[in-house]
Amino acid sequence: MIKRPLLIPAISLMLLSTSTYALSGDIERDLTLTGTPSGWGEDYQNKEPYILKALSYENNGGGWLDAAFDRSSSSLWLSDKKNSDQFKNEVIVEFNNTENIGSFFYTRQKNQTGSALHFSLYASQSNQGNNFSLMATGSADIDAPRVVLFEFEPFEAKRIKLVFDEAIGDKAGAQDFEFYSVSPFDVVMSWFTDATMSALKEDTLSLDDILLIEQKIVELPDLESWEQGYDKHEFLLYIEIAKQLVVAPDSLSTDVVELNKGQDRIEFNDRNGMHFSHNYQVTGVAAAAGDEIHVFVENPESKFDTDRDVELVFTQYAPKLTPETEWNQTVRLNHGYNKIEVPFLTGGSMQTQIRRGGPIYYQYANPQQGSGAKIRIAGGQDYPVIRGSDDDADVRNLVDGYYQDYLNDRSTIGVVDIVTDNIIHTETIGLAHKAFNQDGVSSSRTIEKWNDMTRELFTMFDIADSSMMMTHMIKNSDNNGSASASPGFTQYPVVSWSPFLYVHQNPGRETFSIYLHEMAHQLEHSMLRPLYHISTNVPDHVLTYKHSGQDNFARHVNNLNYNRAYDKAFEDISNQVPFDKMPETVKTLMLVQLELFKPGLWQELHRSLRAFDDSSSHDSYREYLVSETSKIIGLDMSEHFKRYGFIADDVIIHDIGHLEPVALPTWYATVRGTFDYQGDGFTDANNAKITSISGNTLTLTVSDEQEEHLLGYEIYRDGQLVGFTDTNTFKDKKVSQSSQYQYSVKAVDRSLQKHNPSNEKPTLNGFASTNVLLSSQFNHADHVTAIDTEDGDITDMIDVEGSIDTNKEGYSSVTYQVTDSDGNYAEMTQAVFVITASDIADAANIDKLAQLTQQAIELAKSGQGQCDAYSWQDLQDMTQMGVEVTTMSLPSRQEAFSTTLMLESALENYRQCH
Repeated sequence: MIKRPLLIPAISLMLLSTSTYALSGDIERDLTLTGTPSGWGEDYQNKEPYILKALSYENNGGGWLDAAFDRSSSSLWLSDKKNSDQFKNEVIVEFNNTENIGSFFYTRQKNQTGSALHFSLYASQSNQGNNFSLMATGSADIDAPRVVLFEFEPFEAKRIKLVFDEAIGDKAGAQDFEFYSVSPFDVVMSWFTDATMSALKEDTLSLDDILLIEQKIVELPDLESWEQGYDKHEFLLYIEIAKQLVVAPDSLSTDVVELNKGQDRIEFNDRNGMHFSHNYQVTGVAAAAGDEIHVFVENPESKFDTDRDVELVFTQYAPKLTPETEWNQTVRLNHGYNKIEVPFLTGGSMQTQIRRGGPIYYQYANPQQGSGAKIRIAGGQDYPVIRGSDDDADVRNLVDGYYQDYLNDRSTIGVVDIVTDNIIHTETIGLAHKAFNQDGVSSSRTIEKWNDMTRELFTMFDIADSSMMMTHMIKNSDNNGSASASPGFTQYPVVSWSPFLYVHQNPGRETFSIYLHEMAHQLEHSMLRPLYHISTNVPDHVLTYKHSGQDNFARHVNNLNYNRAYDKAFEDISNQVPFDKMPETVKTLMLVQLELFKPGLWQELHRSLRAFDDSSSHDSYREYLVSETSKIIGLDMSEHFKRYGFIADDVIIHDIGHLEPVALPTWYATVRGTFDYQGDGFTDANNAKITSISGNTLTLTVSDEQEEHLLGYEIYRDGQLVGFTDTNTFKDKKVSQSSQYQYSVKAVDRSLQKHNPSNEKPTLNGFASTNVLLSSQFNHADHVTAIDTEDGDITDMIDVEGSIDTNKEGYSSVTYQVTDSDGNYAEMTQAVFVITASDIADAANIDKLAQLTQQAIELAKSGQGQCDAYSWQDLQDMTQMGVEVTTMSLPSRQEAFSTTLMLESALENYRQCH
């Protein structure tokens, strides 16, 4: 373990190891600081012993100037004269002796007439004459506090002149002026480049210079009350630091951390309707309760504005998380020196290998800070912080050394932080050592893999700026508990190995699904939270398969008597189980299938939800979700949701009525079968067939050359669809094993196209009725055809029952029968009307009907719209009749006339309601 002492003896300076942090750039500081020193607070207390008494004072603009020097907040000096182009108000103060002046307080009425906005400060070495030299200029912002401290490079003067270059109301005013000489404490503070006290301003400072000031401070009385000035013991510490820096100038600068500036992850959370991030920044320092740490903060903005404060966050790693557990605590840091006793955190009933203590993190009290603060911590202990740029061998050496310290020294806390682009994962040293040192896990590849997956996760949630994303994964000593998510944090049980670290190892093992699930809880839009634990699994299933080849739906379903989630899902769909009675894993499949069907849907859905939540325009969030997904996909997906009982079968969602209904069976999609499939489905006859039936279990196959394109099979019993399977067996649970049934199957390929079933009967194609001319020859092949999947066109195999007498007008019927090579039989009956030439519709009437039919076809593309089910169905039926009549070889006048009238009526009704 590497302890972090407050001071490092000079004799050991050459042994210091190089830190990963460095002080970057020069510090630019305005000579003028504005702000509130808390009334008669710390700044007044510190300067009280060094106040300079004015021998005399005068001004050129009149008014009761005594009020500015009576140390009373109830009196006010205001000049009689106003500033102009030819006149500036000024105040001249004379001291008893020539003094070394370093600062002054200006108390005013805030935002009132007379308050200085810009001023100039002049000095004279004599007690008379206009022999002033300009020493400093400054400003007091109009919104600055009432009491303002001005500090500047010290100068000597017998008299000073303060010129009001600009003031509110053009008059000069003040409640009080107080001027101060330079104290030995000011001298000490002037040695350092900034408040981190990590470097000296000049290399000319000698130990003799330091000892001289040290002696002056030692001779001062101890602090008993604020009137006596500074706590000298604090400054004696600063002096020791200065001595160290004279001997070893670079010994502390590498311990300085500059906080990221302008980064408000919490606001980014709120703006995007999520709670993924926190504002923690890693320090590389850990501490346990009761430890004393010393923190040096360069954050001048916080001196007068607490919204600019920096905070330290103390943590207990791997606590047992309960509502009563206190595992983190925040402490605000002042600009300058802070001495802190690490607070006690309960941590709950932790596992025996977990020790008291944990990492310390930085964050801003108000994340919208203006500039990056710099911080140096002395005290505590270093612990391993592993980043993607670290060499694997170096990491193993670091972890092993720390692990040995942990085994041999009970004060070593035993914690590790693995930092990716978007995750701080706090791990136990034991599990980190097992992964990196015993199992050979590559830390750089682990971090690279997590960077890839989190970027893809953010993409699925339409998060464009991943630099604003950072969550903290912590361990929970309750190893019987489940993982959980809360704003900025996710928690995982302490178990015998760390799945997080093995993300790129053993791709057959699903090692990271739970992490994706919990992060999805933090990222999903609030509109989807009624689907808690369902919608959050969509990225989990997709990314787990992409990165590990593991299809989680093909695994055992906990608490269900099914070996595979798919088996349960397809059974529930077939049995029309209501959505609310389906298990979560089946409900999840409904959403995952949509992402598989339209890759990028999840991203576009979240983009839509974040841009404009219009859920109030629908009767329920379910209808809204159906509407949004349909619009993104470009098809009416109602049927997909109805198959899962997500919406009722009779629900019509009007704002997607113009979309074509989905024609493919998306509810059969599987992750392993559909994800990233680039093929076109079956390239040839698939020869799907039932190879055996044992009781109620069917064994199914397709041809070997088409196996790679197979998604699964639809199973039909006596011509009725009874189920689907993505395996080569199907158990029909609703039949008696002793009964006989006729089964057939349809193969569904990975592009979701259904293919004709094996042993399916041929198809007879013809109109329900037809016309023949009086005295003509009747040939059945002119009126009907027969097509078979395997045998092709088998029209010449049709047998005809019945005969047609074409020598007299009238009506007869014939029955057509056909059997394919597999013995599958089909038949149809057709009405045949014998008509005369005068009965045939003329061309003009047929053309009129054809135009009307085409109009109906085009209008129907707009969907049902606002029409009721009857009007919509009537339009479709009459359109189909128009197609039949206009394509018949001998349409009759009566058919053309009646069809035209009925189609016109259907069109008029549709136009009125749509």
